Amino acid sequence: MKAINTLYRVFWAGACMLVLWACSENNNPLWNNKNAFLFIDEQYYEVDEGSTTTTTVRIPIASSPITRDILISFETDTLGFGNNGAVEGRDYKIIFPSSKQVKLSAGNAYAFISIAPINNDEMELDNRYFNLRLTANDQNFPMGVDGTDTTVVAIVDDEHPLKEWFGPYLLTYRSYVDEAMKEAVNSIKRVPGSITDVDVRLGYFFDGDTYVRGEMDTLMNTLSIPYGQTTYNSDGDILRVYGTDSLLSDIIQDGALIGDLDPVNYTVTFRNPFVLGTITNESLSYEDVYIRPVLRKSSN
Repeated sequence: MKAINTLYRVFWAGACMLVLWACSENNNPLWNNKNAFLFIDEQYYEVDEGSTTTTTVRIPIASSPITRDILISFETDTLGFGNNGAVEGRDYKIIFPSSKQVKLSAGNAYAFISIAPINNDEMELDNRYFNLRLTANDQNFPMGVDGTDTTVVAIVDDEHPLKEWFGPYLLTYRSYVDEAMKEAVNSIKRVPGSITDVDVRLGYFFDGDTYVRGEMDTLMNTLSIPYGQTTYNSDGDILRVYGTDSLLSDIIQDGALIGDLDPVNYTVTFRNPFVLGTITNESLSYEDVYIRPVLRKSSN
């Protein structure tokens, strides 16, 4: 009887160990580092409406290799975008996967979601946007750090009447400081909600995403940039745009810098020089004077 009791206890101990092992195998996450998590590698993606290529949203795993496939669920929504929300099936479609679940296979560095824009004939005054958000995974991995479980995808409208004017430009000018011919990389971009206003990054000393506002008139073929607008140099100093002449003998504070548009070659030839600087007690401090300034659209 004692031997039977011993065998009984051994049997139940083994059974309990099997149950515990099975629970551990099914419920424990498969990472070997407490810092491991799933995330989206970029927080903003942009695709032109008329593009024939897809945009790939990548979902890597941080800090740990994986030994088993992970099924990741995601969703899309337009929270925060109001009337500018992109509608699936009208503005874009998800090419892969066919459902709102994607697999990160064991041994792979990341999973991916492929998104294609839908080219329609609707002219919008702004781009269309949607959020793509990771919601769950079948292996209980943490997802996202500091908002990296969500990305914004922008569909850039291609029906804007000024669309051919948007993009990078090369500014050529003669410098007042050293009288040398110089070049600077500038740009023109759309203003959400407007079919005439543009933002212009103009001048060598503009820093980062600092733009001045202008208005394009495609009937008169002019670009008008009001004087006095504020910008900054790379040191964070406040500068303003003023008009002048090639001798810096007259500073124009009222009115606007006018550029003539060439819609064949996509150039903007300004009618007079301009200066980036500040006026204090009627004294001008300037970074440079841009003589014979011309913007030429670049393919870069």
